[in-house]
Amino acid sequence: MLGVFVGSTVLSGLESDEVSAEPLFRPVEAPSPAVLIVAFNRPETARRVFAAVREARPARLFFACDAPRPDRPGEAERVAEVRDILRGVDWPC
Repeated sequence: MLGVFVGSTVLSGLESDEVSAEPLFRPVEAPSPAVLIVAFNRPETARRVFAAVREARPARLFFACDAPRPDRPGEAERVAEVRDILRGVDWPC
């Protein structure tokens, strides 16, 4: 059996009528990197970021979200909305 290297492919069986091409290197699927979402009081930003992360469906996903400051009116509601968005994970991770 004769093998000839052409680019990233090995052609084998050149002494017969049948030639097969085998890849020299097989692609290896890299593991999905872990993703950390850091959020606070911006629900619209959190919604856009989470939508992009949801498309990637990382195998490991972490969230960090500070508590609302008691002296900021409306912040508790915005932080609660951000946390609700981030609870929307619908894939195994």
